[in-house]
Amino acid sequence: MDLYVTFTGLCLFVRDRSTRNLHVLMPGTGTGAGGPHVEAHLATLDYPGGIPDLDMRDWALDLSGLGGTGMEERAPDTVVDVGALAGKGIDREQLGSGPRSTVASRITLPPRVRFESGETAEWTVVRDDGTRRDVILTHDVTCRVQSVRAGRFRWVREPLRGMTRSQELRRPRPMGDAIVLFVRHLPIVPSETLVGSGAVHFKHYFSVFKPPVRTAQLILKRPPSRGGSPFNCMLAQSESEGA
Repeated sequence: MDLYVTFTGLCLFVRDRSTRNLHVLMPGTGTGAGGPHVEAHLATLDYPGGIPDLDMRDWALDLSGLGGTGMEERAPDTVVDVGALAGKGIDREQLGSGPRSTVASRITLPPRVRFESGETAEWTVVRDDGTRRDVILTHDVTCRVQSVRAGRFRWVREPLRGMTRSQELRRPRPMGDAIVLFVRHLPIVPSETLVGSGAVHFKHYFSVFKPPVRTAQLILKRPPSRGGSPFNCMLAQSESEGA
C-alpha cells in the first residue's frame, strides 16, 4: 500500500539531517506572528474516514513510523529554497518536541518520499540586495511513499507545545491500494494576487528560522496557465542545521 499526501499553501519542507525524515512545517500567521496586515491561516488535515478538515493548529502528526520503500528525493525546483535565500538552515528546536510559536503545525513523513508538482505560475524572486531572478513555482505538491506498513500503525497527533494530551485519530479508509491525505495551510479569508503584486504571506517562512536572516519577496510575473489567481503563499523548502 502506498501513501499519498498532497500539501497546499504555506508549507515548508525540511529534510532532517539526523533521521532523514521529511518534516513539513506550517509557519505561524496572523497578528501575533506577522503583523496585522497578513491574514491568519488555517492548517487542516483531510482524508477518507477521518474528520473533514481537522484543525491541526498547534498539533504535530508523525507518519515516519509508516516506513516505506523507494527513493529519497529532494523537493522539486518548483518549491522555492528559502534556506538558500535566508542563508541558513532550520534549527533543530523547530524539529523537536517543543518548537517555537512560529511553527503552527507539523507533519513528518518517512525519508523515502517522491514528489509530484502541481500547477505552476511564474514569479520573480527579489532579494534584500535588489537582485532578481524569475522562477516557476507551485502552491501544491503530492508526496508519495511506496509500500508503507500501515497495518498496525497508530494514527496519533501530538500537541506541539504540551498544552494537552495526545489524540488518537480515526484510521484512514484506503482508496484502492492507497492511503490518501490532504494537508492545507491556507488563509481563512482568501485574497487575490495580481500580476506585478507580491505574495504577501511568503514572508512568514523567514520567521521560522532563528534570526537574524536575510529575506526576499515574490512578485507574480505570470499567472497559472489555466487562468485565475494563484495562492499568494507558495510552498518552500530548506535544509536543517547539523545533527
